[in-house]
Amino acid sequence: MGAPCRLVYDQWTRFEDFPSFMKKVVSVDQASDEELNWKARIFWSSRTWRSTIVEQVPDRHIVWRSAAAKGRVDGTVSFHALTPDLTRVLLVLEYRPGGLFERTGNLWRAQGRRVRLELKHFRRHVMTRSLTRPGEVEGWRGEIHDGEVVRTT
Repeated sequence: MGAPCRLVYDQWTRFEDFPSFMKKVVSVDQASDEELNWKARIFWSSRTWRSTIVEQVPDRHIVWRSAAAKGRVDGTVSFHALTPDLTRVLLVLEYRPGGLFERTGNLWRAQGRRVRLELKHFRRHVMTRSLTRPGEVEGWRGEIHDGEVVRTT
């Protein structure tokens, strides 16, 4: 992504902005620094889940665990500054479907395709909005280790 690592990381930590550029995310409510409540559209229905950030280091990575009635998604997103204005974002997800609909979709790898598409939306948002107004993007710069906030800024 052709943007500085700090800007990309800061935009990622603005979870409540996700519905404005991701097609299937309906809402994100940040209950605390480490707890998030998500709602997304899946075809004709919606799904909700809670995620807990277990580790977060500014400009480096965020690790979370999620639980919902229809499955779990654990993941890590990492940010790598390749040059001062070029950042690589790596996202690794472990999806464990819990319902028949989810397991069927998993056979077709629908979730992986959806995530790749949503990452493209994130990239477009950073390149067209965040990069043109970097002063407006203030992310959370605190640290979380073992699920507890150890430093806030």
